[in-house]
Amino acid sequence: MAFESMEDKHVPPTFQQATASAMPQFVKNFQAYDVGNPHPGYGTDPNILNCYGHTKYPMWVTKPNQEQVIVNNEEEENAALGKEPVALRDDGPTVEEYASAGYKAANYPPKGYDSRSSEEEIKAAVEKQTPKSGW
Repeated sequence: MAFESMEDKHVPPTFQQATASAMPQFVKNFQAYDVGNPHPGYGTDPNILNCYGHTKYPMWVTKPNQEQVIVNNEEEENAALGKEPVALRDDGPTVEEYASAGYKAANYPPKGYDSRSSEEEIKAAVEKQTPKSGW
């Protein structure tokens, strides 16, 4: 028997279509974020890899002894895999250069860099940036 048109055929709805029509409160838009509406942390949070909000961590890592663990950052990942810690760079800014570039002295030294300033210089720079109370 040949069908003349698609109207003659009954095509059952997919599970998603049936669920959407019967229970619309359970329909979820899995593409809430996209290029036109990026995840709010995209570009500011280094753990968010793309505009959809996909993250690198937490993730499963297989240790050399085949044990699987969940790691939450790069340091935990390197420790689980038995990698040597990366040596800190020594060509970073001083605390004065760091603060004059607009960064908070309390966050000195930058990640991955060794300090080129003494503890006294860092404390002085932090105090300089701390607002004084007028009370």
